[in-house]
Amino acid sequence: MKRLKRSVLAYVIVVLLLTVIPGTVTATTVSSNCGSWRVVSSPNAGLNSSVLNGVAAVSRNDIWAVGTSITSSMADLTLTEHWNGKKWHIVSSPNAGSVSNQLRGVTHIPGTSHAWAIGFSESGSGSAQTLTEEWNGMSWKIVSSPSVGSFLNTLNGVAKVSSTRVWAVGYSNSTNYQTLTEFYCQY
Repeated sequence: MKRLKRSVLAYVIVVLLLTVIPGTVTATTVSSNCGSWRVVSSPNAGLNSSVLNGVAAVSRNDIWAVGTSITSSMADLTLTEHWNGKKWHIVSSPNAGSVSNQLRGVTHIPGTSHAWAIGFSESGSGSAQTLTEEWNGMSWKIVSSPSVGSFLNTLNGVAKVSSTRVWAVGYSNSTNYQTLTEFYCQY
């Protein structure tokens, strides 16, 4: 009986510590502590910095977040993370540029395994190009997208119409900033 009381007491102490210590949120507390924002631990990929810029959820067990991680050589690499209902995991994603690769937005298509991420890449020429990536249920792959400006081309927001129709928006720059709207349709 004493052993049972000690086990229950130890369990209560652990639960109290997890809810009191800032920044410590478990999968159980994510769904049970509603009514206020909580920090949920997510992995950092870069040695220097990691930044998440966009998030898309289909269900509480299927969420994507995208951004960038900065390496020790100060190169920006794409960063994609997936929430499986219990924790965030880094999922490998390709990089088009040799200097900078940033994902700014993501959308996930309900009922499918498809997701889209958008942003920009740069290879040292000083000209940023649009970057679009598609998740096919197994891996991220780069899908070619137009870059109409001679200097900057970036996509900041993305929305899906269906698994085969996606909109992306951002801006381009040749002499001044111009809106950039792109549409993807797959047959």
